[in-house]
Amino acid sequence: MKWKKLKREDSHEVLDKLKSRSDAVVFSKSSTEVLVCNLSFYEEFKLYKLTNYMTLPCFVMYYLSNGTDFYAMDGTASQIYKVNDLEFMNLNTDNIIQYVDFVFENAEGDDGDIFLIHQPENPNFMKSMSEAYRKNVIEHYHPIQIKEDEINRVFLVHGTLYYGHSLISATIQITKKGIITVKNQKLLLKGVHMPNEADQYSWISGEKL
Repeated sequence: MKWKKLKREDSHEVLDKLKSRSDAVVFSKSSTEVLVCNLSFYEEFKLYKLTNYMTLPCFVMYYLSNGTDFYAMDGTASQIYKVNDLEFMNLNTDNIIQYVDFVFENAEGDDGDIFLIHQPENPNFMKSMSEAYRKNVIEHYHPIQIKEDEINRVFLVHGTLYYGHSLISATIQITKKGIITVKNQKLLLKGVHMPNEADQYSWISGEKL
């Protein structure tokens, strides 16, 4: 994601709009940085990141907003789906992976972490594994494939997921309104331990998939 730091007056405007919300009471104008990121699959809504540097550790909140309405990211997909109902969704084969990563990153699953593996050779993902295990992961990896099903009005993303300390192949179905369902799960490899530094990967929706 490409974040842009708001100017002081623009940051203060955002904080003024949030000042009546209980989830934003910790953000003061003197100690809060506001960043914004455009999202290719939304026309009006953007992702805002608020960081209070006076707390230890720093307190961070994320919001989806069109400049007027703010929806706090609460660890589930419900807030994202609310915005999807309000937005004109601009999903296509060029940005569907960005959308999947966005949902997984901003929501948590009931059964552990899950993320779509883009490149199994990535050193942050592989560095905690033995050489033999790295070879196993690469051999079992299914590359990402994207298909648009125009008849059923869904996108289908086939690939390899990390889930429950295992690698699985699966099909991620995404509707035109951004609802995600994981189908056709098949176990590929057990006992895969996620490294501590996997920021480039993404997590699953809090909705039961």
